[in-house]
Amino acid sequence: MDGVRAAASAGLVDLFSELSRIPLHPPDKHEVLSMITSICVHALGPDVAVSVFLGEPSSPKHVGWDCGRAQELDGAQMVAAEGPSFTAWETGATVTTEDLRSDSRWPHLAERIGRAEVGMAMAVPVLREDRGGGVLNLYARPGRLLDDEESRVAGLVADTLAAVLQEMDEKAELETLADQLQEALQSRAVIDQAKGMIMLREHCDADAAFRRLVELSSKSNVKLREVARHIVDGTTHR
Repeated sequence: MDGVRAAASAGLVDLFSELSRIPLHPPDKHEVLSMITSICVHALGPDVAVSVFLGEPSSPKHVGWDCGRAQELDGAQMVAAEGPSFTAWETGATVTTEDLRSDSRWPHLAERIGRAEVGMAMAVPVLREDRGGGVLNLYARPGRLLDDEESRVAGLVADTLAAVLQEMDEKAELETLADQLQEALQSRAVIDQAKGMIMLREHCDADAAFRRLVELSSKSNVKLREVARHIVDGTTHR
């Protein structure tokens, strides 16, 4: 028993080590999902096929699989429009079945599974704040059981994925905000330049110069900053 516990502890140490290597700012979500499935397979072994998707199970936005078997079983759930993935998504709770093929909760799924090797299955929701989430799916071969420790591992992986995705989205939002701010500052600068040129040319104050810019923008159906840029560049004179 002590040997089993020691092995489990070592496995968790390896899992934490791998999770810590997920970059906080990876290039895209597909790469993150691929890393997550690889980590799960390393932690749970080759008898467990792994998939993860973001968005609704009927039309996911991003998907990652470790093998064709996981892809096939995900597809069976999509075609049947039911299964542990759908239930986990709807309830926000982990869903486990001892035999995916014969579970009475999903009567239409069995005929869709076909010859795919699967026994026990587990679907763990990837919960995110106000952003929608996804589901991490584990499909065990017949005779392979998923115990409480492996359920905790799957939960840990799902929580880590949610945190990484949150970080990615927040970073993207900050970058977008920074770009918009930079554009606004540049627009303000060129508008001020154009106002100054109009004030000098027409001997008017700043308010009158701005009204002149607005008039030119309205008449030409061109954005104010573009009209200002044309004036500064010397391509618009009146």
